[in-house]
Amino acid sequence: MTKLHSAHKQFGNLRGGFTVIEILIVAINLGILAAVAIPQMTNASSDDRKSNLCAQLRSLQQQIGLYQLQHNNAHPRLITTGWSAMTQFTDLNGNVSATTDGTHIYGPYIPKAPSNPLSSAANAAVVAADFKSNPGWIYCESTGKIYAAGIMPGSYFNPTDGSDSPTPPY
Repeated sequence: MTKLHSAHKQFGNLRGGFTVIEILIVAINLGILAAVAIPQMTNASSDDRKSNLCAQLRSLQQQIGLYQLQHNNAHPRLITTGWSAMTQFTDLNGNVSATTDGTHIYGPYIPKAPSNPLSSAANAAVVAADFKSNPGWIYCESTGKIYAAGIMPGSYFNPTDGSDSPTPPY
């Protein structure tokens, strides 16, 4: 009797592959791993958007401060001009020009209109004085303070803790 034939008699008909129970155990384990991992990735994405928004707010506040220094303590008229006061050249009085010339020597302060990563895509770059137009940004021309709209309609984003607030956070 050959070795192969004797092994066959000793162990019976051995077949390669997995049993249904083994496959079910693997599937259940994969399901448990997915149930734990997917919410973690979703939270990370939301945290990344909030972190991005905090960085944008800091940068906008700094650039608005620079604008004030260069324009005799006047705030940019973002409600009146939109983002062009920050993305184009301005003169001492805040008048906007797409090109620099002898009087339009200040700016641009930011390369393009910022987009609020927490707001709806259609209005994410809109700057307004209030929430009526569902903007991405709320700006007060008299104080020069800029706020980001929160996730919930009619709320402000609070950069301190990443929550929504019914009142301006600062």
